[in-house]
Amino acid sequence: MLAMMHHHRWFVLFGLSLIGVGLTSRADDAPKDGKKVAKSEAGAAKPSTAKVEKGPFRIEVKLKGVFEATKMTEVSLRPPEAGTPFIVATAVEPGTVVKKGDVLVTLDPEKLDRTLRDLEAERELADLRFKQLGEELTLLEHGTPLELEASEKLKKQADEDLKYFLETKKAIQEKMANFNAKSTADRLEYAKEELKQLQKMYRHKDLTEETEEIILKRQRNDVEQMEFALERAILARDRALNVEIPRQEQTLRESANRATLALEKAKVSLPLTLSQRRLAFAKAKYERSKAAEHLQRLQRDQESLTVHSPADGVVYYGRCFHGQWSSANEFARKLVPGGMLEPKRVFITIVDPQTLLVRTNIEEKDLSNVTAGATAKVTPTALSEVRLPAKVKSIQSIPMEPGTFESQLELLPADKPSAVVAGMACTIKVVPYNKTDALTVPKISVFYDDEDDKPYVYISRGDKPEKRSVKTGRHSGDRIEIVEGLEVGDAVLLSKP
Repeated sequence: MLAMMHHHRWFVLFGLSLIGVGLTSRADDAPKDGKKVAKSEAGAAKPSTAKVEKGPFRIEVKLKGVFEATKMTEVSLRPPEAGTPFIVATAVEPGTVVKKGDVLVTLDPEKLDRTLRDLEAERELADLRFKQLGEELTLLEHGTPLELEASEKLKKQADEDLKYFLETKKAIQEKMANFNAKSTADRLEYAKEELKQLQKMYRHKDLTEETEEIILKRQRNDVEQMEFALERAILARDRALNVEIPRQEQTLRESANRATLALEKAKVSLPLTLSQRRLAFAKAKYERSKAAEHLQRLQRDQESLTVHSPADGVVYYGRCFHGQWSSANEFARKLVPGGMLEPKRVFITIVDPQTLLVRTNIEEKDLSNVTAGATAKVTPTALSEVRLPAKVKSIQSIPMEPGTFESQLELLPADKPSAVVAGMACTIKVVPYNKTDALTVPKISVFYDDEDDKPYVYISRGDKPEKRSVKTGRHSGDRIEIVEGLEVGDAVLLSKP
């Protein structure tokens, strides 16, 4: 308890001492009289001002550009029909002046010639195949109706043979088999009876024994032969009735069925075969025509192995894109003996040196000063003493790159040095505004109303500056033109009061 009271007492004493120090400090800083305050106000700095000046006011925009030909003819190779690569044999040097029809590049013909020889051999075989198919088709077209007619006749004959056999011939054959057996049996009976009668007769007649024996022997032989003939007749009858006649009937029935099937097959297969041959012939004709066209295109490829200039002008390697020849080095390595060229790629451009324009990029901040129709002076980088008159022909409405807009300048009639060629760099000076007696002030002295964005300045008028609305014109660098609201000699404040 005593410790707490001691601590509280010490804290109160420390606070009173701080209050005393503060009061003493304020008393020391307080002015003894009003003279010190007046002296401080008199020494305050006056705001900076600038005089309104009258004199020349010029806006100048400097740009970098490149000369580009307006008339350029690109040279490329169409894709080869045979897929053979384009191998360079000879090529004209860049910068060469050529006439229309002059040789630019010759290509190695070895692989294409070999392909042409193979294709010509294939075409001859295709011609023979086409001729063969044509002759076979002609024979088939004439033969198909005949074969159908023959099949119909065979079926008709088979049906007639079967019908005749079943209705007539079978019964006759069966009857003949039975009749032959019966007839042979009858003849045997007759022979036996005759032998019997001879034997009776020779017993009652007075004949020599030799004659009797001869006649009886002959008759006995006849009986024996007839017995054998009867045996054969019975066998023939049985075979005819049980084997040959049924077999013949079966054969005739099978022949009739085969004839029917053959006719049905012929009716289906022969027209199909004819259609197939017609399609094969049409296909061979189409392939022959395509092969001929392919050969003609290869022959055109052969003609294109010598590349001629399509126009008069100067040879440039590669393709021009917005004044830049970015692929020139690439084709300088390819347009040498053994180099390979790709189809559809521009590898040479023929440039007309007499038709030049200037291509440049305008920064976004300069768009308000550089407009279409503005005049300019163009200086080639390599010829610093040359000034070529030009005017802005066009400005793209959209940026090609962020913050830059592509523009073209037309060169006005003038003596252009022959050394100025497409691809050369240059500088461009555009003076869109030039006035000899303009009123100008520093840009920082012009302020704008927050509500209506109207410009105004503060004019120095003793202790209290005057706010005055003005009408501004063009600006260049750190100065701006004043069209209305100020006079020469007016002093404007450089900052808000």
